Amino acid sequence: MASPISPYWFAAHFDKKAGSRFDRAGTQSSQQKPKVVVVDDEHLIADTIAEILETAGYEAKPFYDAESALEYCQESSPDIVISDYVMPGLNGLELAQKLRKECPGARVLLLTGQGNVADIADSMRKAGEDFEILAKPLHPEELFERLRHRKS
Repeated sequence: MASPISPYWFAAHFDKKAGSRFDRAGTQSSQQKPKVVVVDDEHLIADTIAEILETAGYEAKPFYDAESALEYCQESSPDIVISDYVMPGLNGLELAQKLRKECPGARVLLLTGQGNVADIADSMRKAGEDFEILAKPLHPEELFERLRHRKS
């Protein structure tokens, strides 16, 4: 099922030259680039978010289904996984739950264009889960703000 937002929103709202406004991922020093996996069944969204992150100094790899992303994560131990919440097959929440067990060092952020983010977060907490959730459409500045400030 297609997302109610246009995947072109990301590309239209990110100026590559504006990348200097964002905090870099630490690539100016000897630090290693943070490894990010981006998962969305809409190829353009996954590719665009990965490109935005690459421009800002992250090492980002897009995936279009949770199963192949999970397999990659088990082999490469990413620092961050950004996943769509609603996908066919293994959904974002199921992916996050598996990653918690198999890649406990990975920070997971879930993206959703469905419903109210607060309602989804509340229902997850009631089920014993507490993953970070971001609403689509997601502006790059909001993404970088969330990446800079880890939820405690």
